[in-house]
Amino acid sequence: MSLKKRDEYLENGMDDVIAKPIKKSRVIEVFNELFHAPPAPLEIDGEVERPEPSKTLSNILDMDLLQMLVDTIGDDMVRASVKVFQEKMPEYMEILQLSLSADEKSEVCSQAHKIKGAAGSVGLARVQRIANQIQQGDHPTWWENVHDWVEELQMAVQHDMKALHDWLNEQQVDD
Repeated sequence: MSLKKRDEYLENGMDDVIAKPIKKSRVIEVFNELFHAPPAPLEIDGEVERPEPSKTLSNILDMDLLQMLVDTIGDDMVRASVKVFQEKMPEYMEILQLSLSADEKSEVCSQAHKIKGAAGSVGLARVQRIANQIQQGDHPTWWENVHDWVEELQMAVQHDMKALHDWLNEQQVDD
């Protein structure tokens, strides 16, 4: 989300982002705008064009949200929220794994929904996107893909937490 759109959102409220009555097409449009993934690297003459590190980081972290949180509530409060998330995630992932092993689809979806919300609150955009996939139990190929998505989620949590901590540490140096 651009800073201009974020400011408009904060100034005007959610009604200006998705009008009521809610239309599915508008929800999809807004989600695509908020959670888009960058295009895959291009291969030109045998060489792969690598994305800039900041663009890769934007795929992992919600940079606008994180900056707004740091500016609004401060570095210490953001770190406290991240710590709570980090402490709760092993429990959330264990329940997710156990529910998946027991073929309890509704509990898998419910747990993924909880993880999605928690990840979004600390700016973990990729973790949030993967958890969103898992929570969509009505997807036609859900059972065929859910095990891969859960594995992807597990790896993303570990990797993205490190990226989040690195980003927070950089913010402290810049102050």
